[in-house]
Amino acid sequence: MDPGLFNFRDELAEEVGRVFFHFLNDFTPNKIFSSKLEKYPDFIEQVNLMNQTFSSTIFINFEHIIQFSDELSDIIEEQHQRIEHYISEALDEFIKKNFRQKKIFLKKKSKKYWVGFYNLPFITSLSSHTSKNINKLICISGMVTRISEPYPQLIYGSFVCENFDCKFQIDYVEQFFEYKEPKICPKCHNINTWTLLFENSLFVHFQKIRIQEINNEISSPIIPQTFDLIVKEDLVDIVKPGDKCFFNGFLIAYPGKIKNF
Repeated sequence: MDPGLFNFRDELAEEVGRVFFHFLNDFTPNKIFSSKLEKYPDFIEQVNLMNQTFSSTIFINFEHIIQFSDELSDIIEEQHQRIEHYISEALDEFIKKNFRQKKIFLKKKSKKYWVGFYNLPFITSLSSHTSKNINKLICISGMVTRISEPYPQLIYGSFVCENFDCKFQIDYVEQFFEYKEPKICPKCHNINTWTLLFENSLFVHFQKIRIQEINNEISSPIIPQTFDLIVKEDLVDIVKPGDKCFFNGFLIAYPGKIKNF
């Protein structure tokens, strides 16, 4: 198998992951810029809390990222979709480093950890977003009008080739809101017959949320704009219709139509 065929390296994203790992390991807040009421960000304590609550997401004050490195904060904001996987992997490495003796913790957790950010520098309304915001980390405000039932979503699939005497396995095939099998088997060149290995694949809980502009943010007497959001894992079932909230995440361009509620 050609190592470059399925294992494309994103050197910038890998470097972001390394720097983010050092942030988790070494960050000390600047007392000049931090609020006196703000609690010291003990990430090991947060991971312990994740263990107690069966959570898979660590939440980080974005102000601390800015204090640690302007360059890191800029890349996380401007290219968030590109580097999201790599900062999640950095969190995974941080947990393994600091909890090597706690094998029970590592075994009972899912195969994927997530990083959530709050306290972003800017909060914007729905009507102010354009295609220039795609893939960027943003904070938007809006009122929840509708939510779906939670549902399992395949994130990374593991597939085995079903051709006779082949059985080649390909792991970590990323899914993008629709089921996607490998295009070709590098061993036998099969393009049709694949079986999903459920036990080696990653499923997470998703939920769709529809929000609309808050009345006082509408600049003219027109119909309020709406956005459909997707939240996962620890953020599922924490809002209800009528709630006015801030949402941090990134916009995506989806090639097709996501099923309605």
